[in-house]
Amino acid sequence: KNQIYHLSEKISNHKEHDSEKKETLMKSHMQILDTFSDALEILTAFSSTRDLAIRESINNAGILIEDGKKVISRISKSTTRRKSSFSVDVSPEVSGSRGEKPSPVLTS
Repeated sequence: KNQIYHLSEKISNHKEHDSEKKETLMKSHMQILDTFSDALEILTAFSSTRDLAIRESINNAGILIEDGKKVISRISKSTTRRKSSFSVDVSPEVSGSRGEKPSPVLTS
């Protein structure tokens, strides 16, 4: 009986620890997404410049930020679905987006 009690205590402590880690991870993901959003706002403020080279750099940075947001969202979803595995699904839509049109937020 004593061994069963200790085993069940270990399991409950482990579950509690997992949920704490998952909560911390989710908070980190939200902070990253907030930072990305702030960066997009800053880029948008400068996107009306007449200098084509600067505008192109801003659009490229915006595309990278959007890609980063997609990856973080996928990580968040896979973390909440699975208990211990930590994988990122980088589909062609994310890795191939360099050639796509920049996001509408950054066009002027």
